[in-house]
Amino acid sequence: MGGAKTPGVRVPRNEKEIVAFSDLACVAFGVALELGRKQITKLDAEMIRIAHSGRSIAGGLVIYPMAQWFGGRCVPTGGIGVVAVAPQHRARGVGARLMRAAVTELHRQRTPLSTLYPATLALYRQAGYEIAGGRYEITLMPRSVRLRDREFEVRAIRPQDQAALAAAHRRAVRWSNGPLDLQSPGWRKAMAAWGKPTRGYALWEGSEVAGFFRHLVEFPEETLRVTELFVDRPAAARRMLTLLADHRFQVEKISWFGSPADPLLPLLAEPGYRVRLHDHWMLRITDVERALSERGYPLGLEAQLDLEVRDELLAGNNDRFQLEIGGGRGRVRRGGRGRIRIDVRGLAVLYSGHLSPQELRMRTEYLDASPEQCARLQPVFAGSAPWLAENF
Repeated sequence: MGGAKTPGVRVPRNEKEIVAFSDLACVAFGVALELGRKQITKLDAEMIRIAHSGRSIAGGLVIYPMAQWFGGRCVPTGGIGVVAVAPQHRARGVGARLMRAAVTELHRQRTPLSTLYPATLALYRQAGYEIAGGRYEITLMPRSVRLRDREFEVRAIRPQDQAALAAAHRRAVRWSNGPLDLQSPGWRKAMAAWGKPTRGYALWEGSEVAGFFRHLVEFPEETLRVTELFVDRPAAARRMLTLLADHRFQVEKISWFGSPADPLLPLLAEPGYRVRLHDHWMLRITDVERALSERGYPLGLEAQLDLEVRDELLAGNNDRFQLEIGGGRGRVRRGGRGRIRIDVRGLAVLYSGHLSPQELRMRTEYLDASPEQCARLQPVFAGSAPWLAENF
């Protein structure tokens, strides 16, 4: 990934500095030192950034090389996690320095996006992030499921099934906005560090996986905690609900994270479930050209937009851009008239589909555009509510 160039922010030079960052993060998040060291030392040193104050480590963070689905295409993102500042160095700008360094580094590498879960909003808004979607927890009462559909073969997941699982996941989430690519190296590293033991089962139709789920081995509070659940066709959704309902004598509840319009929910005849917003996540456009050109767009739509983007931190983003859309793809070049003036934080909100152009114009100061230009923007970034199932 390459080290950050901001003075005082860099990659750890040795294991001693990684352990020092780990201990600092454990204090910040209330985690036992032994557990934190075991987990963070599994990460590549190249993923960690630390900030110094004299000879001590004042704070640090982790950058996960990931990718998210937007408009039918997978777009690289730098996932930011474990942002921690030592108590004695707080309120001195260490967190802001770390975030400026991370954003600048991602921009220099031409990584299109950056994503994080905020513990505070002000710090990340200063770095150009804005709330762009949600993480939704779905809780199901298995006794309320009336389906008894056993059409697909069910098998325990094996290591050699990984390619078939990855293909099923892509089919299931491709047209959603926000889900992670579970094969991205950063997510695999995160799971190796933070993941807990799981069991999993897949629905097979011939040589193809039609759906799968994994759950934690333990059942705390009589709840089956599902860590991954995806289906790519209605028949698989019915079989998945039956498979979950078969746990009704072992657990009272089943919970997982997914879309607020999860494909399993419309199949339920009784309201024996609950969907709640668990977290918001924030998005940052770190390279405007690549972000707009690598995202997917509605098939059959042809449009041309003149954007003037304001970015107080990244001079390379602070420019005019012409976006031409056709065939589900976007082509970007610098220049144009800049008829649509938008802050980079507002562009993140539009990009994910979290707010419509009209909502963004009325509720925030991020977008300066006429009603006619808003109407032109509307179909470009239209889609389902943006969501993430994974936490990092």
